[in-house]
Amino acid sequence: MVSWYHLPPRDTFDLLARVYNLDRQTCVKRRDMLIERFGLGAFLDTPVRRLSLGQRNGNAG
Repeated sequence: MVSWYHLPPRDTFDLLARVYNLDRQTCVKRRDMLIERFGLGAFLDTPVRRLSLGQRNGNAG
């Protein structure tokens, strides 16, 4: 089992879409909206454990 702390945000979005049984179109639309709104683009492939506390909380970019 992989800890949430080791997953990058991109994988977390995919995992949660499966948990909540979202269709692919809905998942992509919501993911893209959240990435834009919270400025996550630069962090999508970085495991959460490597992000600063500010980056994890959305206070740094």
